[in-house]
Amino acid sequence: SKATGSADIIANQAGKAPSLLNGGFENVNPLFFIGTLAFTAFVEQTGKGKGAEPGDLGFDPLGLYYGKTEDVKYSYRLKELNNGRLAMIA
Repeated sequence: SKATGSADIIANQAGKAPSLLNGGFENVNPLFFIGTLAFTAFVEQTGKGKGAEPGDLGFDPLGLYYGKTEDVKYSYRLKELNNGRLAMIA
């Protein structure tokens, strides 16, 4: 890329993004994958501490979740889970 001064991976793959099916992962710097894994592990470990649900990092900028009753929270979690499952099917 122009910003980093490295080779453009997509241009070398005839416009295709690197994937398992069309090859190209060998051109991606392994430090990228290591850094991504380390960052994700750090965020998950420092999220909300012990006792929090997996993936609950406390992101609620509009305050729609906190301060609600347990029944409403359960309903929100169930709706979000079903929405995610539907998105994966699509």
